[in-house]
Amino acid sequence: MRISSLKSVSIRLKKMINELIQPRFDDNFFYFSHELRSTQEIEILADYLLKNGRMTSVGLNLGRNRGMGDQGLEILGKAFRGNSIIKEIAIDFFSFKDFTDKELVNFTQCFNPLVVQSIRILFRGQRYLTETGFDDFFKAMEKLVHLRFLYLDFEYCRELGDLTLRNIARYLKKMKKLEDLTLDFSICRWLTDQCFLNLKPGLKELSSLEKLSLSFNGNELLTDKGLISLGEGLKNLKKLDRIDLFFTECPRITSEGHDYLYGLNNKINMRYTK
Repeated sequence: MRISSLKSVSIRLKKMINELIQPRFDDNFFYFSHELRSTQEIEILADYLLKNGRMTSVGLNLGRNRGMGDQGLEILGKAFRGNSIIKEIAIDFFSFKDFTDKELVNFTQCFNPLVVQSIRILFRGQRYLTETGFDDFFKAMEKLVHLRFLYLDFEYCRELGDLTLRNIARYLKKMKKLEDLTLDFSICRWLTDQCFLNLKPGLKELSSLEKLSLSFNGNELLTDKGLISLGEGLKNLKKLDRIDLFFTECPRITSEGHDYLYGLNNKINMRYTK
């Protein structure tokens, strides 16, 4: 499908998308990082996502789109959900406008539960997302019964706390096919050792998990004591072949915590400030 077949289109956006029709890697991949200046342009991009019959992987860098708003995210979400072949979604909200809970709920329409196998989302730096918004987000995630790869970056999300990790764990339990999980909670300064206890039940249920990466860099309230709960969540995952844990600039995480975790599983690669 050529975008020129659409009526009443923005010439600027038409040119940008036509340049991207020949994808960077193969015919199944589409990546878009330009600024969208109006609802009309969002609708044009959404129409392309909805009607293209080839692409199975989509990457959107929306960091420059500070004026998109909840309506724009809802439009894009419906396009993703209406496409029955997009299996991999990567979206970067870093430097996006101040994201709200309502926009996050609209965004969850991007997930077609019968198709999507891989999700990579950067929420980095979103200051106003709350526990309620994240809970709604994960309610949508739990319906992705075929999900195998999940990467979520919450670095600098100031309102994220221990309760968020409890909600994450509740929904992780239902992701039975998940093979590769990355969660980044760096500089989420409200996190305490309780977050590990909250996350443990979800980790214990990921029987298909082969790769795990958890980042808690810059969280000063975390201690070695909390790592005991984390270790209990990891020790029975037989398929885990790679475990990366990051605790740099966590002054109360020491060699004692490292040695405890390594004693449970020598495949653990843990970085901390010595």
